[in-house]
Amino acid sequence: MQNRHLVGFSAHVAKILNTPGPDGWVRVRPFALWMRLMRTLAHGRDGEHRRRILGAHLMGLDSEGEDAEQAAETWMREVLQRPLRIRAGRQAQQAHLLLEALIRRAPGMEGARLMRGGEPPDGEPPALLADLAVRLGRLAAAREIKGAPLRLEVEGAALPVPPELSVWEALEHAPPLMRVLATPAEQDPFFHLMIRAMETANVLWGRSVALGLSPKDHDLSVNQIKSLQAFVAAAGGRRARPERAALEAAWAKSPVTNFRSLDAFLADPVGRELFAGFSQPSLTPFDEARDAEIPAEESRLTLDDETLRRNLKILRARAVIDDLDLQIYDALLKERALKDIHGLPWARKAFPTFDSLIDHTDMLVKKIDREIAAFDEEGPEDR
Repeated sequence: MQNRHLVGFSAHVAKILNTPGPDGWVRVRPFALWMRLMRTLAHGRDGEHRRRILGAHLMGLDSEGEDAEQAAETWMREVLQRPLRIRAGRQAQQAHLLLEALIRRAPGMEGARLMRGGEPPDGEPPALLADLAVRLGRLAAAREIKGAPLRLEVEGAALPVPPELSVWEALEHAPPLMRVLATPAEQDPFFHLMIRAMETANVLWGRSVALGLSPKDHDLSVNQIKSLQAFVAAAGGRRARPERAALEAAWAKSPVTNFRSLDAFLADPVGRELFAGFSQPSLTPFDEARDAEIPAEESRLTLDDETLRRNLKILRARAVIDDLDLQIYDALLKERALKDIHGLPWARKAFPTFDSLIDHTDMLVKKIDREIAAFDEEGPEDR
């Protein structure tokens, strides 16, 4: 399930990184970008970003002014600057892929690729990337490397890449000049990559906020948060204070990791904070799905049909979607099941197998959610 506010913010960042200057090139100025993102998080969407992304209300920082910017800076430090690790069996992680995508946009660097193992090329980096190579080398040298080192091969040279890299480090190590992604075919993969990188970086923070816990006050692992989500769901969710019997039954079914008993959990600051909020309205209601990162209410676009159809027309005019996509979405809005849609002649012709329709529809819904969420960051003059 996706937090549409985070999706919209991520799309906004991707849009900034695809906005050219007067000379037609995109340039990243890290300090200016940092300040711009901090202001967007602190004040964007009439304060909704503060609550839905930052969880500022849980930190006591939900007012305008310095509190809001402190909450935004805390999130950026704890989420955007948190080095991501490569998962077992993977060759790279989302921040690496984001860095690779940015470097490929430098003039003449379309062939840049992440590599591990084998014999690296020993050529000098292109002049455009010489300073970047030095800065990446310093960053890689400062971090422990286990196994074969990771590198970016470009133009016969190898740029060292640290195995642990944050989303912010990928952004601040963008090349000095980047070409504009001019077509939806180029833009879509980059926007999707930005969203995935942000979601990966935000996983701990986002799940804590979904539970109603202050992310900066509790050092919880992903497994602990998952077990907390399972326990709360078993206890009936966050909609009312559960009785002792319900808590005991939930504990028997889904005990919280690293706590020896229900009483030990309820005496811990995590348990106290979690259940103190059950009797109060929550700005971030708990989603009872076991692995959800965000509230169910925020996992889909809550637009009336007229507004949604109007936005779909905008996306069609921009060539983001085509006539076939409009037909599919129109059928979905009429609450037709995918199996029934596949039985229609036009759908059967476009998608010979039911699985191919499922795959296309899944990508289509995610694309439309992301694009419409990005409207939240645009002014009317942008549409």
